[in-house]
Amino acid sequence: MFDRLIGNELIKSQISEMVSGNRLPHAMIIEGEDGLGKHTLAAIIAAAAICEQSNAPCGKCRVCDLVARYVHPDVCLYSPQKSTFKVDTVRTIRNDAYVMPLEAKRRVFILEHTELMNKEAENALLKVLEEPPGTAIFILLTMSASQLLPTIRSRCITFSLQEPSLEQATEYIKSHTDFESEDIEKTVTECGNNIGRSLEILNNGKALQIQNAWELFGAVTNGKKLDALKVCCKVESDRLAIDSLLSEFRRILTDEFKKSACGNFNKESTQNISKMIDIVDEIIVAAKSNCNKALLLTTLCARLCET
Repeated sequence: MFDRLIGNELIKSQISEMVSGNRLPHAMIIEGEDGLGKHTLAAIIAAAAICEQSNAPCGKCRVCDLVARYVHPDVCLYSPQKSTFKVDTVRTIRNDAYVMPLEAKRRVFILEHTELMNKEAENALLKVLEEPPGTAIFILLTMSASQLLPTIRSRCITFSLQEPSLEQATEYIKSHTDFESEDIEKTVTECGNNIGRSLEILNNGKALQIQNAWELFGAVTNGKKLDALKVCCKVESDRLAIDSLLSEFRRILTDEFKKSACGNFNKESTQNISKMIDIVDEIIVAAKSNCNKALLLTTLCARLCET
């Protein structure tokens, strides 16, 4: 089952040793960009925790199959509501953690986008992490563990997912899809070897969003608000296209920030890119809610061009 996660051999080896030594921790954080396999790794850990075969997780039994599809009754997946991971949800998790498993020997609680928790929700989660029931395992998924309280991080083992190699990513997509090799290699390269992001673009026919993201970057860095708006107008009626554009634009900004921090860019330029990343992060969160997308994108362009 470990072969479902591409790359990250050290993490897979660490988890395998924990499972074989019956040392699987009660709380874990999986951090990394969307598309790197956070949910895949969470499913592997969940299966390892409740698979009854000697070579757990075997990846072949009924339990592993149900866990891989996130339909096992003792594997519970929780998501934010309207861009916020509410304290009421955490309290429900805390109460459910003390309920005995329905079928397996343990219950696994997987929490998505935990970076969206407010302090109240984090403190509620901390209570159950400090005194966890023996039958519960908690897996926290996040873009960055640094966004969680230090007291939460101290009670968890953190696994930081990295991009696979270009060869690993392209070979995986080639063996699981029928896209043209040239399109796969181009998309994987432009997506920084991120398999999930590459598949999203290929499957949804959104390869143009990479080009749009570069056009948006050129417009905002030159302060051309009208040109930036023209780019955003191309996607304002398509939620997936908006998500893809914002994701690609943030990746470009992140890459530019790394270059500026390590290169000869002046301090002001580096700070401006950092501010742009913060603005985009706010818009990404807001875009998940039921808001006016056209107005949201207009606000994005205005704020970026003013930076």
